[in-house]
Amino acid sequence: MSLSTEDQLRFANDADAMFSSSSGIDPRINAWDLSSDVFQYSSDRVQFCQNAMANLMDRMVDDGESYHEFRRGFFRLMWDQASGLSAVVRYVGGVEIDRNLHGQKENGQPHTPVSYQQQKKAVEMMSKYAFSPNSFSVSRDNYAHLQPQRRGWDFWSGTEDPKILQQIGSFQRMLLSHIMHPNTLSRMNNSRRYGNSYSVIVMLRDVTSGIFDSDLGGAVNPLRQNLQQSYVDGLIAGLKSVSYDAITKSALFYQLESIQTKLEKKKGKQMETKAHRAYMMHKIDEALDADS
Repeated sequence: MSLSTEDQLRFANDADAMFSSSSGIDPRINAWDLSSDVFQYSSDRVQFCQNAMANLMDRMVDDGESYHEFRRGFFRLMWDQASGLSAVVRYVGGVEIDRNLHGQKENGQPHTPVSYQQQKKAVEMMSKYAFSPNSFSVSRDNYAHLQPQRRGWDFWSGTEDPKILQQIGSFQRMLLSHIMHPNTLSRMNNSRRYGNSYSVIVMLRDVTSGIFDSDLGGAVNPLRQNLQQSYVDGLIAGLKSVSYDAITKSALFYQLESIQTKLEKKKGKQMETKAHRAYMMHKIDEALDADS
């Protein structure tokens, strides 16, 4: 017991694991992370997967073979990027736990909020690797070869064309779901009473900036259109939900007003972008009018 406080002997089991936003509070106890520095590991993993995509066809497909193994490898690499980022995003709103007994560890405390720097870095990594205009993007040639091998009547249950926007969108929504989860935002508010300095409104401001600012002056690509619509839908749903406290709802409301101001100034010149922003403005206007 005298050695159990040493960092090298830290231990936790599945009951403590932060498998989802609904369970666990300590992001250090997680699947998809066997490193001592999740930020560096995840960044390296994303870079590795992107580099592997460059010559995936040459390594996975021989003459006379179908593209099925290439397709499996492609989605494996995509999932590896998303799973690494899912370990990082847990640091937003995280609280480190310490189960040492009273007097066993000098200056120890059971609950310590994740530092401002780490939470901020987690949001910055989401903006760079998950929410940017180039997130999860690969060459058009790779997309065009995502053909599953037909076995019998496989395609009766659906069409075989690659659902690229839906797949990447599911990864982005998975990461956003933790950021927007009532547990995450409530914990950020509560933990300010014992050390957290990254407020919900500042965190959401950073997320909004990462999702909107980089293409505000130009055309919005289809991936970002879906992401921006999903984010706005999440903000609106939060305003209507009874699961969020008043502090959080104020922050959600403020972000909708902030996005509204951005879009009023930048309606876009390209037809598709104009339509996309007009639809978002319509949803925001309805939500704010209904909330007033």
